[in-house]
Amino acid sequence: MDKISGLTKKSFENRNLTGAAHAALVCFVAKKCLEEILKKSFLKEIEIVSFRDGILFISTPNSTYSQEIKLKEGEILKKINLELKKDLVEKIKFKAKKLQATS
Repeated sequence: MDKISGLTKKSFENRNLTGAAHAALVCFVAKKCLEEILKKSFLKEIEIVSFRDGILFISTPNSTYSQEIKLKEGEILKKINLELKKDLVEKIKFKAKKLQATS
């Protein structure tokens, strides 16, 4: 009888979802680590967008938020990679949040 963890891995591989599941895990861990490092009021304005090729993409409302995260990037990366038990996240890139149209 197969272990469920093995079946899950096979199922993900058969559906070509291993990359997506891996990226989702990194984003989840990154959010948790940011919550521990940054101010709570700060967290309301930022969003983890995606993870790809060692780069964590974070959406911020303006350059002030991006700069604050950039100043703590080393600490953030270290904490994320410690939680993941692998050096997967190499750097953080920022995306500006799109402004919502007002009517």
